[in-house]
Amino acid sequence: MTTKDELTRLVETGRRDDIVPFLKKLTDADKHALIPVLKELGNWYSDVIEIRPGSWSTRMSADQAYILAAASFACYDKNTFRKSLWLVSLFSGSWLRDILPWYCPAWFATLMQELSDEEGLPGGLTYPFLMEMGEQGWISVNPALVVNCLTMAIFPYHDKRMGYDTSVLFRYPITMQEHFWYLLTYPTNIHFSDRWLHVSDKTGEAPNWKSFILKCSSNGTLDRLRLLEECLKTANRNFNKLLTAWWMDIFTALAPTKEELLTMQETLFLTLDSPQSKAVNTALSAIKTLMPEKEFDSSPLLHHLPQVLSSGVKSVLVTIISILEKMYKQHPQRGDEISSALAPVFVSREEVVQIRAAKLIAQCGRPEDTVLQDQLQLFQSLMLTETTKLLRQFFTSDVPVTTAADITDDVARPLLSEENLIPAVQGVEELIFLASQAFENNASWHIDQLPAALINLQPELATAALLQLEPAFQRAYAIYYLHTGGSGMSDNMLALFLLNAGKIMADNSSDYTQQLRQLSNKKHWWHKHAELIPFLEWKQTLRYEPIIFDPFLQLLSLALRKITEKDTRPLLSTPTHTPGWIDPCVLIRRLHRYQSEQAVPDDMDWQIAISRCALQDTQAAIMLAKELLQGEYLRLMLFLLDASAMPQGPFTFASAWMQAGLTKAPAVRYDAFAAFPWYNLPPALLSGNCSWQTFSEKYLAYGDYNREKKSYERYVDHRAVLRIDIPVEEAAPQHEVRLLQEYICDSGRQLYLHNGDVMRVMLLMPNNPALLLARIIGACQTFSGVYEVSETGMVTAAIQGLHELDIVPGEMILLFVSACMLHADKTIRAFAAAYWTTRVTSGKIDSRQLGSMTGVHERIGWAPLKRFCDLISGHMWQISRQHNRELEVMLQACLECFAATPVKDQKKLLEIYHEVLAVNNSRIGSTVLPGLLADWASGSTLKKAAGNLQKLLL
Repeated sequence: MTTKDELTRLVETGRRDDIVPFLKKLTDADKHALIPVLKELGNWYSDVIEIRPGSWSTRMSADQAYILAAASFACYDKNTFRKSLWLVSLFSGSWLRDILPWYCPAWFATLMQELSDEEGLPGGLTYPFLMEMGEQGWISVNPALVVNCLTMAIFPYHDKRMGYDTSVLFRYPITMQEHFWYLLTYPTNIHFSDRWLHVSDKTGEAPNWKSFILKCSSNGTLDRLRLLEECLKTANRNFNKLLTAWWMDIFTALAPTKEELLTMQETLFLTLDSPQSKAVNTALSAIKTLMPEKEFDSSPLLHHLPQVLSSGVKSVLVTIISILEKMYKQHPQRGDEISSALAPVFVSREEVVQIRAAKLIAQCGRPEDTVLQDQLQLFQSLMLTETTKLLRQFFTSDVPVTTAADITDDVARPLLSEENLIPAVQGVEELIFLASQAFENNASWHIDQLPAALINLQPELATAALLQLEPAFQRAYAIYYLHTGGSGMSDNMLALFLLNAGKIMADNSSDYTQQLRQLSNKKHWWHKHAELIPFLEWKQTLRYEPIIFDPFLQLLSLALRKITEKDTRPLLSTPTHTPGWIDPCVLIRRLHRYQSEQAVPDDMDWQIAISRCALQDTQAAIMLAKELLQGEYLRLMLFLLDASAMPQGPFTFASAWMQAGLTKAPAVRYDAFAAFPWYNLPPALLSGNCSWQTFSEKYLAYGDYNREKKSYERYVDHRAVLRIDIPVEEAAPQHEVRLLQEYICDSGRQLYLHNGDVMRVMLLMPNNPALLLARIIGACQTFSGVYEVSETGMVTAAIQGLHELDIVPGEMILLFVSACMLHADKTIRAFAAAYWTTRVTSGKIDSRQLGSMTGVHERIGWAPLKRFCDLISGHMWQISRQHNRELEVMLQACLECFAATPVKDQKKLLEIYHEVLAVNNSRIGSTVLPGLLADWASGSTLKKAAGNLQKLLL
C-alpha cells in the first residue's frame, strides 16, 4: 500500500490515533507527494451536503478533520497551509498540541509572527499554550501574541461555561512583571470584559479585570504610580474611544492623591492632546484639583489649550473655563495670555460656554489690546447676541445684532431648463457609451434611456455595432449571473433585459450569431443564451415577488416586444430632463406619431409618461396639442396641462385619464371618473397622503437572561413610535389594468429597496412621491434610533432624491424631512437640514408645518432633542436673514406642540429660540406659548430660559 493509499484509508476510517505514527515515518519526498492528495481530500470532505432533509453539514467527522489538519500541517509549506481551510482550526483543535512536541516546521514561528502582525490569529489560542510554545522554543513570544490571548486568560472555559481564575497570571513571573503592561500599550478588547455577565466565580470578588487591577494596585502587586501614569498615556496611543474610556475609568477608580498627581504633571498636560473627550475630561478634573497647590506649574496649560478648545465638547469647555478662572485669580498678570488663548472657544454655540468665556475675557482682557481685538473679530459671526454685548468694548465699531447676510429669494429654476436636458442618444457610438454606463448607477434615468435608444437605433445595429456592445453584454452577464457590483433589483432587471435583447438580435442575424459562437467561452454571456430565462419570468427567480418593480418589468417587456417586432415607435415614458421629467411638448409629439400611425399606446408606458410630465408653464404645450392631436388624445392632454380643465368623455384610455387627474390634483376626485374601477380605492392610496401619529406605546422589552428557563425575561415598557397607516386594498383588485399607485403601494407589504432603486422608483411619479415616502417612513422610521445598513441606506437615498425634485413639498414630504432631521445618522440629518435650507431660499417650504411635526415627535421624546438642537446650531442658523426668519417660525410652531412637562434638553432649545428672536429683533406673538412659558418658568430646570422668553412676549 502506497503512502497515498494509506493516508486515504486513514481518513476514510477516521483512525486519528494512527495519524501521528504515520506522519513520523514520512520522508520529505513523501510529504511533498502527499500535497495533491491532501488538497483533493480536503476539498471533498469540506463540501457542504444535505445529510438529512433540512439539515446540512460537511462530509467530515471530527476525527477526519483532525487527521486532515495534522497531515496538512506536517506536509504543507507556510503559504500553502495559510491558504488552506485548516488555518482556522490551528488552536481550536488538539492536533497542534499532539504534533509540535515531535515536529515543528521551520516556518511555524514566521507564520505566527505574520498572523499576529496582521491581527489575523485564529481563535482558540490560550495564554498557557502560548507560554508553553515560547518555553519550548517553537515560537518567539511577542507583545502582539500576548495581548491577543491575555485578555481571556482569566476567563477559562470548564464544561462549556466561562469561569474566572486569575491564578494563571501568577504562574509565570514575566506575566505581571512585563506582559500585563502590554495591555496598556497595545489595543485590546479588555474593555468588553466587564460585559461578560455569565461568568462562574467562586472567589467572592467581581469577576472582571477591573476588580483584579484595583486589587493588585492596593496590595502592591502592581506599581501604583506606574499604573496611574500608564492609564493616562493610553489617551494618546491611538486606542478606540471605548478602550480609552475604560482605562480612564480605572484611573478614576484608583482615586489618585494630590501628591501622586503632582508627580505626573507632564503626563496630565500631554493627555489634553488626546482626541478622546473622556481622557481630556479626566485630565482636566485632575488639573482642576491641583490648581490651588503651590507645587503645581499651570503655565504649560495654555500651550495645550488650542487642542482642548477644538473639541467642541460642552463639558470639556466648561471645565477649562473654570480652570482658567482659577488661574487668573492666582496669576492676574497672565490676563492677556488667558484672554488671547480663550478666543477660539466661541466656535461653540453653547450659551453657557460663550457667556462664561465672554465674562472671563471681559474681566482679564484689555480692550486696547489690538491682538485680542483681531482674534475676537475672527469669531464675531459665531457669537450669540448676549456674548456680543458683553464683549462690545473689544470691537472697534458698533456691532450689528446679526451678521447674517440677506439672500434675495431665488426665482425657481424651471424643471425643463437647458441645464437639466438629457441629450438624446444619436448614433451607435453614443449608444455604446450609454451601455457602458447603464449599470454603474451614474444616473437613475439610464434604465429608461437604454431601451429607448435600442428601439430607436434598431436599423443601425449591424453585426459590427453589436460586437462593440460586447463589454456591456458582459457587464450585464456579471450582474445577472455573478451578482457583482452591489447592484439592486432594477439593475438586475436591466441586465436580464439587455441579455434578452442581445439574444433577440442574434436570432435575427446569422452573421452576428456566427461571430458570437467564435467568441463564446464559459465566462462569455452567449454561453448562457440557451438557458436564459424569458424576461417576463424575472420575478420567478426571486425569493419573493415585489410588485413595486412591475412598472419597470412592463416597460422593459414592451421594449423587448418592439425590438422583436422591429417597431421603432418611441416609448412615451422616456425622460427628457433630469432627474426624470418629460417635456409635455415631447410627449405630445410622441403621441402624435402613435395617433397618426393608428397605434394604441401601452397602458403602463402611458401612465408613467403622464406621471412624469412637467406641469410648469404649459401654455406652449397646450398650443402644440391643439395643433397636432385630435379626439381623445387632445382632450386628455388638455385636461392634464390646464389646471382648470375638467375631464370630458367618452373615455377609452381610462387608466391614462385617472393618472392625469391624480398627477395634476392628487387630492381631487372627479365625478366623471366615478365609473372607473379605481375610483373607490382608498383615498390615501391615490394621493399618498396617509394618516400618521407619533405616540408612546406599550411593548414587551427584554430583560436579563434566565439560565434556568434558557430565555430572556420579558417586561412591559413604553417606547415612542411614529406609525403611518399605509393604505391596503380590502380585496384583491378585480380590474385587469392596475394604476401605478397600486404597484407603489404593493399591498402595504414590508418594503426593501436597494439604495440605487429608491430614486428610480421615486421617479416613476416625480410630481407626487408621497406614497413611496410613506412606505419608507413605515419601513425605516418607526423609531429614531440606529437601524440596519439597509434601512439607513433607503432613507439616505430618499432624502438625496428629494433634493433633486424641485417640487413644493406636501404633508408626506414634510413628515419625512422632519423624521430625517431627528434621525440617528448625522449624514441624514445634514441632508434634511440642507433640504430645508434650499427650499427656504426658493420659498417652497412650509416651515410652520415642518416645525409642528417636529414638535409632535419631540413632545414625547421620539428622538433625543439634542439632535435637533445640534442640527440647528450647526446647519440651520445664521445662513441669511430670510433663513433666520423661517427658523423663528419653525421653532415657534415646534414649541407650541410641547406639553407643560418639559422634556430632556428642552432648555437648550429655548435658549436657541431666544437667540433667534434676538437676532431677528422679534417678539413672541403666539397665543399658545405664554401659558407654556409660565408652566416651564415655574420649574427650576427651565426657570431662567423660560423667564428670558417671557420678557419677549407681546
